[in-house]
Amino acid sequence: MFSIRVRLFFSLTLQRIKSFSKNRSLIKNVENEMKRIGEMSLNTIPKAGTLIVKCDDIGDFILWQHTIEHFKKKASHPISFVGNKVLKEYYETEFPFAEKVIWIDKSKWKEVAYRTLIYHEIASLNAETAISTCFTRNLFLDDMLVLSSQASQKIAWSMKHHIYHANWLQQNNFLTQVIESNHLYMLEYFRNLELVEKVYGCSIPKEIKAVKILAKKNQLVIVPLASVPSKSWNVKNIISTIQQVSSHFENIILVGGPDSVSTCAEIEKTLQNSKVINHSNKTSLSELFDLIAESKLVISPDTAAMHMAILSKTPLIAITNGTMWQRFTNYQPSINSFYKLITPPHVLIQKNKIKINFTRAEINEIKVTEVVNAVHTFLK
Repeated sequence: MFSIRVRLFFSLTLQRIKSFSKNRSLIKNVENEMKRIGEMSLNTIPKAGTLIVKCDDIGDFILWQHTIEHFKKKASHPISFVGNKVLKEYYETEFPFAEKVIWIDKSKWKEVAYRTLIYHEIASLNAETAISTCFTRNLFLDDMLVLSSQASQKIAWSMKHHIYHANWLQQNNFLTQVIESNHLYMLEYFRNLELVEKVYGCSIPKEIKAVKILAKKNQLVIVPLASVPSKSWNVKNIISTIQQVSSHFENIILVGGPDSVSTCAEIEKTLQNSKVINHSNKTSLSELFDLIAESKLVISPDTAAMHMAILSKTPLIAITNGTMWQRFTNYQPSINSFYKLITPPHVLIQKNKIKINFTRAEINEIKVTEVVNAVHTFLK
């Protein structure tokens, strides 16, 4: 316990130093970018319709997709959508809802020429209303896209809710409508519905709806790697877990993106088990969703796959470090019957206190026996 606290102290100190430096750089970059956008020629063509801006990551879109039906009913048409390019296949396969779509290659966003091209393309949409959907706004991406739209109505969550920059309230000034919530700690699935309610003055039932229901096969899906090391359980623990539960399943399927290839290969090579199937970097997002939906159980860190399991009613064991758990992993009040959240033993799950500080080591305080016991619980 003492070692964890010491590591957390030094990690927190380092994070604060890095954060201070990043904040200064971010403020300067945003101010310069807003000036550049302000110098763009004004589009005089009559405006119409709604622009929805959502350029965050895969899991965030999975947690947002249920709002699409409400935007289609409530928003003025035509609807345009600006999103993260990595979601293109999934969007086109599952939710092609917008009349016009612009995909953002985030790997190019530091390039001035690329940003300028995108700004002009967005301005040419002539949207009457532009909405940024992110509760924690991306100040140098989504905000700049909304600003460049030249829309008459620019809408986003208030900076007072920003998890890292809550005092930077001047960034609300370019908006025509600032959305505020009375509930700081809310599951993102419901937060996204709240935005629709506040923008359009409607009421939406707060229930989690499955979007994909398939017949279950006796297979276990394991996601060994999260997007950052601090959210990833040690590969040795994953191997040990598989060794202890493999007899209960016909197949154990390893999944993940390009960054998971070497980890999955290590697991496969170490186990030498014919039941283990390595699908890392071999499935599209739509195919991954289908694979999860037809599985008996999923073990995952805080990833998009975790949300896919929830939205396909597939039993899920989520292994997390507890960071911002209220927003991204607090499913148990709604679906306790097929969901188990496991956090490090020192992490106190407090409803009204959000955890934003972490170390790379703390998730590995979770014992293999706890995960194995959870698997057996779901097999009863």
